[in-house]
Amino acid sequence: MNSRASSSKETKCSAVHSTSDIGYEKKKISLTMDIVIFVPKSISLKSLKLGPVGTSKLIRYWDLNESDWDYCNVGNKVALKEINDSKDDVSIFIKEVQNIQTVSDLLYVTICLGISKNPSTQNFIIVMELYDNSLHKFLKNDFWKLRWELKLFLLYNTAWGFVNLHKNDLVHCDLHAGNILTKSYSDFINSNLTTIADFGSCSLENDSILKSNNKSNKIYGSIPYIPPEVLRGNTFTKKGDIYSFGGVMYKMVTGKQPFYDRAHDTRLIIDILWRSKLVIR
Repeated sequence: MNSRASSSKETKCSAVHSTSDIGYEKKKISLTMDIVIFVPKSISLKSLKLGPVGTSKLIRYWDLNESDWDYCNVGNKVALKEINDSKDDVSIFIKEVQNIQTVSDLLYVTICLGISKNPSTQNFIIVMELYDNSLHKFLKNDFWKLRWELKLFLLYNTAWGFVNLHKNDLVHCDLHAGNILTKSYSDFINSNLTTIADFGSCSLENDSILKSNNKSNKIYGSIPYIPPEVLRGNTFTKKGDIYSFGGVMYKMVTGKQPFYDRAHDTRLIIDILWRSKLVIR
């Protein structure tokens, strides 16, 4: 468990478990978690959605005050990331939780508080620390309020986030302004915090390289942030994350997405691949 969330261990909670065993294809996959939060059937999940996010939808928060269980940190709001179709195929959920566990002690990456299940859809949920906005929405709402010192500090925090991933030989593979979370403008002035989220596509770089000969690799993500070599069907590497970060820097400077004036379609992909002097506007 991340030391930043260690306060949740100080209070005895009836919903705390050391591990969770999930049956999948007659196998048991053990997830070592410091806290597993189960949403009771009577709970009404808020319908404020920040997603879709990759293969999931992010429900903004669940207010623990509405629960009749004995929880620690009652009154805190948390983000619930529901993994689509995980009731039928739990492997995507398992992968993302394992990725989050791997990076849980790193700075500037999302804290996983536990796992749960939506009683309505039966899909699995990842319980995470709540942030107010994605960087995309933050810049859309407050771009003209930001001084250059704050812009640079946002980029500095984000850069350290994926540097920490790379030090652990991890590649994010889907870095863009929507996967970087921030506090509100007023809170940001006080806390100067950003965090990298959505580790569903994250993988060990060596594992990705071993799969590089598989030309059937699926291309997913936001086209302006995808490296040309990945668009050609090659694997994502640490260098690809840096390319994606260049798109984040462009958005920070201009307040606009790369290629904001064009449709993000096959024609744009062709132009990125074959035009050596393509102008980004």
